Amino acid sequence: MPAYLGKLPRTRFTAQVVRTAALAGLNPHISFAPYRGIYEIVLDAKKGPGSAFGVIRVGARSGRILRIVLFADNSDDGVRAAGPRACRTTLDDFVFHTGLR
Repeated sequence: MPAYLGKLPRTRFTAQVVRTAALAGLNPHISFAPYRGIYEIVLDAKKGPGSAFGVIRVGARSGRILRIVLFADNSDDGVRAAGPRACRTTLDDFVFHTGLR
């Protein structure tokens, strides 16, 4: 797991999802220390003001993915999912449909 995610508690499944986001060019990084038991991993393609961005919320104790929210650009309504498997499927579909890979 990349050093920029620090000591984030994580499962193997969480590590795979974050790695998928990194390989897609979404540049994952932790936004701040846990708040109310949740870490937020911010995703940003950094390709200008109209680029893809989002957030993955991870449980601070369990390391499990709780929710994901992804936006293709600033005018997008966003795609949301809850639960580890739904989040992984949503991220894979998002990457495929936005052509990030």
